[in-house]
Amino acid sequence: MGLRKCPDCGREVSDKAPACPYCGRPIATGDSQQPTQLEGTAKSLKLQGCLAALLAVVGIIMAVGAASASGPQTGMGVTGVLLFLVAMVWGTVTRIRRWWRHG
Repeated sequence: MGLRKCPDCGREVSDKAPACPYCGRPIATGDSQQPTQLEGTAKSLKLQGCLAALLAVVGIIMAVGAASASGPQTGMGVTGVLLFLVAMVWGTVTRIRRWWRHG
C-alpha cells in the first residue's frame, strides 16, 4: 500500500482510498485517463467561448463605428452585424457542447 498526494489539498492519501478523506476529492485508480480528457475538453470549449465573445465585441464595435461615422460606411456596418450574429451562434453552440459533455 502506497501513499500519494491529493491533487486538491496536497495531503498524502492511500492509493487504495476511493476519495481523499480530508477534502473528499475522488482519487483515480488504475490507468484511468478520463479526468485529463475532461479537463482538456473543458479548456478547449472555454477558449472557444472566449473567442466567440471577442468576435461579438469586434462586431459591435464595427457596427457602432460605421453607424456613427459620416460617409459611405455601410459595408463596415453590415460586416459588423454579421460578425456579431456569427459570434452569437458560435457562442450558443459552444455553450450547448459544454452542457452536453459535462452535464
